Amino acid sequence: MTNRPPEVDAWIDDLDATDRDLYHAIETTILATGLVEQIVFSYKLPTFKRGNRPVTVARWKGGISLSTRDPAPIEQFRAKHPDLTGGKISIQLRRDRPVPHEDLAELVTAALASEH
Repeated sequence: MTNRPPEVDAWIDDLDATDRDLYHAIETTILATGLVEQIVFSYKLPTFKRGNRPVTVARWKGGISLSTRDPAPIEQFRAKHPDLTGGKISIQLRRDRPVPHEDLAELVTAALASEH
């Protein structure tokens, strides 16, 4: 599933080159889980959905953040990467650090497969 609405493409095009590369790395990992049924532009942000379970990406001053509806996947990710900040249901991925793809895939899988 890779069909993105034009609003998502425009959002990506508006990123600077470094953040665009980070976004694409994150998107590739999210899509590789095979769980995404739909990509939507929700609250002016790219959102990957499976049923009613979303994983949303946003930009922040240091890179790209990712948020879920359920805090458990974020807590599990943060236990492995305590140096990454965020909120109760979000994690901030820094543009100056490599993406922990395997752990990010676990986070996304937990968030999209969750029945919460």
